[in-house]
Order: sequence, then structure tokens, then C-alpha cells
Amino acid sequence: MASTMETGHSKNVANFDELISSALGFGTDYDPTKEALKILSMQATSALAKKAIAGVNDTLPAQQFILSRIRSGVRYC
Repeated sequence: MASTMETGHSKNVANFDELISSALGFGTDYDPTKEALKILSMQATSALAKKAIAGVNDTLPAQQFILSRIRSGVRYC
């Protein structure tokens, strides 16, 4: 059976945001001892991940343009 799941970093960040929402739904019952699992820490991690993805998305088109020019034989020297 073929998998139809979406994959990639953006999907992972979206799933992480859903995890944070679920944790928020627990209210005060959600009280992990590990700092990295606390709501504020997870929200900060999510924000950093979104910033990193945005950086890649900003850089990728220029890189793809240059690579397409190189592959087509355009010389810059």
C-alpha cells in the first residue's frame, strides 16, 4: 500500500506546532520536568525552525537559477 503522507521539513514543523497545541490543551496537567519539553521552550524551537525554513526558501530560488545556468553551459568568466 502506497503512502500518501506529506513529507519534508515544513510538514515536520507543522506537526510540531500541532504537538504544542495538544500540550496546551492539557492545561496545567502538562508539566514536564525536562526544560526542552516545556511549552515556552517548544514554541521557541518552533519559531527557530520556521525562521530556518524561511531562510532556505529565500535562498533556494537563486541557487536553482545559478545551477540551471551552469547546466545549460553559460559561463561567467
